[in-house]
Amino acid sequence: MSNADVCAILCEEIGYESIDDFESDSDDLIKTQNADASIHNVAVVDDHFEDEIDLGTSLHDSFVNMINDDDNIGIAREAGTSAGSDEHIAMRVSSNLFPSLFKNLSVDPKSSEFDRVIWKTGNIQYTNAEISFRGDSSISDNLKALQTPFQVWSFLFPESLELKIVEQTKIYSELNEAFNFDLFDLRKFIGILFYMSYFNLPSTRDYWSENGNHCVPIIQTTMTRNRFEKIRQFIHFNEKENAPSRDDPNRDRLYLIRPLIDTLNRTFGSIPKLDRLCVDEQMCSSKMKNYMKQYLPNKPKKWGFKLYVLCDSTGFAYKFEIFSGGPNILLQEEPDLKSSANIVVRLLREVPRYQNHIVYFDNYYTTVPLLVYLRSQGILSIGTIRRNRIKNCKLPNEKLMSKYERGTSREYVASIYGVDVTSLSWKDNKIVNLVSTYIGMKPILMIGQNEDLPATSSSIKNHDEKS
Repeated sequence: MSNADVCAILCEEIGYESIDDFESDSDDLIKTQNADASIHNVAVVDDHFEDEIDLGTSLHDSFVNMINDDDNIGIAREAGTSAGSDEHIAMRVSSNLFPSLFKNLSVDPKSSEFDRVIWKTGNIQYTNAEISFRGDSSISDNLKALQTPFQVWSFLFPESLELKIVEQTKIYSELNEAFNFDLFDLRKFIGILFYMSYFNLPSTRDYWSENGNHCVPIIQTTMTRNRFEKIRQFIHFNEKENAPSRDDPNRDRLYLIRPLIDTLNRTFGSIPKLDRLCVDEQMCSSKMKNYMKQYLPNKPKKWGFKLYVLCDSTGFAYKFEIFSGGPNILLQEEPDLKSSANIVVRLLREVPRYQNHIVYFDNYYTTVPLLVYLRSQGILSIGTIRRNRIKNCKLPNEKLMSKYERGTSREYVASIYGVDVTSLSWKDNKIVNLVSTYIGMKPILMIGQNEDLPATSSSIKNHDEKS
């Protein structure tokens, strides 16, 4: 007897004439249950009462404190919505799908999703299988073949860029017939700049001083002072005759050094990226007068040019952007997350998607729409945040948190576009507010390789603990 015959007999026993009638009634029942579930999960916010989450009926995995012990199965949610409904349905999916779970999600920072967000007491907690890095950060053979410091320099600062600088410098200095300049002069000039960065003296001319206590002999023997100052006067990086007009408000204010910036970003970015990345600002100190100079009181070098840098846990910089006060340029497919958050989006353009990279940033960049957008790109993130950037925030204010003992923390979780976001307030020496899409108060669950053994307390480790 076939499966179809068995199904037909069972349908007749429970009062259905055919399998089609049974499937039609089942569909109606499922729709009714989904509607009831949507009504059940509508939350009413009361300023004087904090709703505790019913773990038995929650549809979101961030509200679940117990994670399934299967290494390949995790609870996650799907970005799709049913017609006429804003509720996101929780799905059980393979951990292999975790990075690309929101691949087709389009994030609109002006959406009401961010205005009507509801924060509830709960925890966000994932397994190591879900957030494990899917990319390849191994060094390629051509990089391993670089044996000497000069070979590494030639890879990061290619000869094509050097020849471009020599060419533009010659064009700019063509009126001065006495000035000769070639590739070796450029390399000597750059080498002297490196030495100057290590041996700081009050004035450039001090490096050629006759006083033995101040001069640097290797600089004196490499190039004369007058020759160095002449190169510094004429050196150029781009076609000056094609420079944009100063009257154009949308002009590239870094046009004259744009080839240098683009080439360095391309060569730096060609190095395979590690799983944990960070976005922060850095000061390039300078005494020159320029309208792009910034003052950052909390930096060791307070005056200079501000750089936004994407780096990894070793300190290697993959990409940088010099602050110029210019227009906020975005690609067509990128949402406008406001100026500070857009910096993160631009720096992460070359980061491979859906590989579970984890990005850290501070409260200058952090917004909730930024975290949701990065999660839709398969990038996990965490950052400190200013409390007024959290809509409908339920975190205790600083006055209340200051009454608790050191180490006290409070966590609230919300689902935005189906993406679980946790907000956390922690009392250290000061009150620290965090938001994240991959970790909260509780550590990552380290699930053992033996699928038959459940996770125990001994298998739980801090997310950043060395294995």
